[in-house]
Parts: sequence; C-alpha cells; structure tokens
Amino acid sequence: MKRLIFSAAFLLLISLYISGCSDSDNTQTPTNPTSSLNLVRIDSSYAVGAKAIVALYSTGQLMTGYNNIYVALYDSATGSPIT
Repeated sequence: MKRLIFSAAFLLLISLYISGCSDSDNTQTPTNPTSSLNLVRIDSSYAVGAKAIVALYSTGQLMTGYNNIYVALYDSATGSPIT
C-alpha cells in the first residue's frame, strides 16, 4: 500500500513539474505612457545615481488641492521606459 501511494505521489510530482515549465517568451515593446491617457508633462529631471530620468505627468493643469500626478522613469541613455 505504501508503495502504491509513493508511486502515485511521485507520478503526480513529475507530471506537475513537466506541465509547469513553459518556454514561451512574452517580451513586450515599451509604449509611451502618455499616448492613450492624454497626460500633460509637468517636469522632468535626472535621478542622481540611478541613470534614469524622472518625468511627472498630470491629467490637466495643476491647482490647489488634490491633483492626479503620475510618475514615469526613463533610461537616460536610450530614453526607453523603465518597467
């Protein structure tokens, strides 16, 4: 009986290991975050020591009170978004 349980558990583990591995490559091309959201760039600056550009975006003009502000990081050498 122990041998049957051990064999069933072993086969279950082997089948999970084989079916769990995937060779698919899901690379996505970076897109401009402001293209579909109609955001306005407020300002951008270099992040010291990070080799990145920090860009601030808003949905419209800034006003006193609550404002939706979005932050995007870009590679300073290539200009591509950092994900």
